[in-house]
Amino acid sequence: MLPASFFRVFRQLTIAFAACALFLAASGPAALADVCKPWQSQTDSYCVDKDGLQTRELGYAPQEGERCWERSRTTCKCESGQSAEGETCGSCETVGTESVDIVCLPY
Repeated sequence: MLPASFFRVFRQLTIAFAACALFLAASGPAALADVCKPWQSQTDSYCVDKDGLQTRELGYAPQEGERCWERSRTTCKCESGQSAEGETCGSCETVGTESVDIVCLPY
C-alpha cells in the first residue's frame, strides 16, 4: 500500500499539470508556434513583416546596405480530417519545401 504522502504529491502534480495545460490552451497557437523570422517583428502575438521589407526574385544578390533572406514554403499532404498548422504541416505529412522569393531589409 502506498503512503498518503504519495497521493498528496500525485494530486499536486496533477493540479500543476492541468494548470499548465489550461495556460497553454488560453495562450493560443501564437504563443506556442510563432517564432518570428528575422524580417518580422511580433505585434499583438502575431508575426508581421517589418517596415521597409522588399520582395525580390530568386537569385537576387544583396546590395550594399541591405540584408536578405530566402523565403520558402512547405508543401503538406493531409488526409481527411487533418489540417496543416501555420507554417508547419502539423499532423499532416511534409512533402517538401520550395524556395519562393527573397526578402530584403535595409540596415
